[in-house]
Amino acid sequence: MTNGPKATALGIAAGALLSGLLGTPGTAQSLFDGCPSDEILARFKDFGRTGQMPPDLGKWLNTPDAQYIEP
Repeated sequence: MTNGPKATALGIAAGALLSGLLGTPGTAQSLFDGCPSDEILARFKDFGRTGQMPPDLGKWLNTPDAQYIEP
């Protein structure tokens, strides 16, 4: 198997796709204040409608500290 420009381009495209779907941890602290179910549901509805995860939702989902609510 050879690693040529085509393989490199596919690797970059796959990385970009995963990054867009999963988001980047640690950068979504202020997406939601508390746990506003209606706002969160709206973001998931956008995801279902478009088939693409909103980048801010992906970041929020990958940031456990952003989801934590004091008991």
